[in-house]
Amino acid sequence: MESSLEMFIFFAIGVGIFFVSTFLHELGHVALHRLFSGDGRWEIIMGNGNVIKKFGKITFRSWFMFSGHTTWQKVDAPKLCRALWLAGGFLANIVLAATIYLFTPGFGGDFWRLALLFNIFQALFTMIPIVYPIGPYKGMPSDGLQIYRLIRDKEQT
Repeated sequence: MESSLEMFIFFAIGVGIFFVSTFLHELGHVALHRLFSGDGRWEIIMGNGNVIKKFGKITFRSWFMFSGHTTWQKVDAPKLCRALWLAGGFLANIVLAATIYLFTPGFGGDFWRLALLFNIFQALFTMIPIVYPIGPYKGMPSDGLQIYRLIRDKEQT
């Protein structure tokens, strides 16, 4: 049987993986937004509740390790560019999962296995076209739903 300390450490590592993967997901949105628009008006918000600390365009709120989202100003750009901005988080998770898979022989133990699975899960889950029904994202459209709506919309730009 595992000790309480081992279980706590595994839980803490899991929370750390969740936070890092979510933060990199949000950076994926920002990277493609900047690449295809050149626009610097974006913000990453990690967590919900009261603001704990702000570092430039990155805000940490209470419970920062459990959620994140990115905002940017509306920019006139082709649909493909806007779709790529929205898919940036998905792509970041896929690249991270592929990197873990390729560079950790045998997945490198529980830590890397958990990181690999979480990134695959996050990539797939965020692309399901839904409005989140519960949790910190309640009422918000998923990245997949935003892409679907963008494609479905009749406007051309």
